[in-house]
Amino acid sequence: MRITVANYCDLLEEDSYRIDSEFWDERLIQSEVQVRTDFCIRDLVSPQKEVDKLTVADSPINYLEISDVDLDSTMYQLNLIQPESVPSRATYLLRKDDVAVSMVRPSRNAVSFIQSDEIVASSGFTILRPTRVSAEYLWAFCKTEFFRRYLTRRQRNSMYPAVRKEDILNAPIYMADSEIEHQIASKIEESTKRLKLHYQEYENIQFDFLKFIEFRLIQSSDRRAFIRFFSDVIAAKRLDAKFFDLSFSAVDRSFRRCSRTLKLGDIASLQKGVEVGKEQYMDEGIPFVRVSDISRHSLRFNKMIDKEVFEQYSFSRIQQDDILFTKDGTVGMVHYIGYEPIPMLTSSGVIRLRIQNDWLPSYYLAMVLDSPMIRLQFERECSGSNISHWNLDRVRDCRIPILDQPIMESFDKRLQYVYKEIANARDGIVDAIAMLNQILSVE
Repeated sequence: MRITVANYCDLLEEDSYRIDSEFWDERLIQSEVQVRTDFCIRDLVSPQKEVDKLTVADSPINYLEISDVDLDSTMYQLNLIQPESVPSRATYLLRKDDVAVSMVRPSRNAVSFIQSDEIVASSGFTILRPTRVSAEYLWAFCKTEFFRRYLTRRQRNSMYPAVRKEDILNAPIYMADSEIEHQIASKIEESTKRLKLHYQEYENIQFDFLKFIEFRLIQSSDRRAFIRFFSDVIAAKRLDAKFFDLSFSAVDRSFRRCSRTLKLGDIASLQKGVEVGKEQYMDEGIPFVRVSDISRHSLRFNKMIDKEVFEQYSFSRIQQDDILFTKDGTVGMVHYIGYEPIPMLTSSGVIRLRIQNDWLPSYYLAMVLDSPMIRLQFERECSGSNISHWNLDRVRDCRIPILDQPIMESFDKRLQYVYKEIANARDGIVDAIAMLNQILSVE
């Protein structure tokens, strides 16, 4: 048990009169004391105001949601949303070089570096438009451990932790000398250019794959009633209209172009992760990877467990060439372990796939699992009104297209190169943030 002692007069000095123990965590306080600066973020930016939804909803929009932000790079994904479907929280009009800081779950440190105009962002962000500092340096500072701890200390609500816009604007910011700022900004700029290039190449490879199998998305119908035989209902064990939506027929049509298809469970072993319980979380130890820690090109290690707990689950350990696939919550996130991993465990919402033969290229399988073809399958199969779940037996039955061996190996070779280049570019971003962390003396 950790006990923190605070003076009553200190409680009164805080504008929020915080008495929760997390706010007075000595480690978080100490990290703030280490940084001395005369500036706060609001001194260097022009904070952007929200706009009326109606002013952005007269045409399709490129929408940025918090979950679309890559937590370990400057990259993000955009969703094209039609005017009639624009959510009420779409309230920010963005410009190139804006920095969008998530106010929700600040410990995740979701910060987006905007690289083009004509983007609409969720109200869950605070939008910073740099005026007296480079956008690259501002983004890098917002990714430091100091900034993450600063916001984590100020988060409110235990079930849905969040900070206020004022907390972000009032955060102190260390201004390095012009030479250091230029070095950091240059690293971010160069790495971002390389990431954009190779992310696009990955999309091109996936497009070539979908084109080869003649995959065509069918627009989902607004109808919520479809006529089917009762035998279809019995076979599927589903009665909801969504399951019989005509858009899912795109998968069946594409399989006709493949040499053959196999069930995922016939080509790989699937091992669900474990639940160790929150009481087992530690500040240091063996990484415990949850669904929210997984993205295509990175893993985050936010939770740690004791080595003794880790040793109890030897059957669930991760090794090189495994593929991690999320089945709960944010379903369908894929991460290929193309490197020698450090010891780690995964939560029960994550499946570890291990290919059981020598003829199936691993990068190829990871790309297929990350494709719209598989996405349609789990969108159809998932259950749960609030939190999506894909039953493990259903995942095993997921159909994987098998192409002629030379074609699969050709895709695999291109993917190996792209993964390597993306990893190198991401290292440049990690180095820039590490440089700032070192200056701030926060490890």
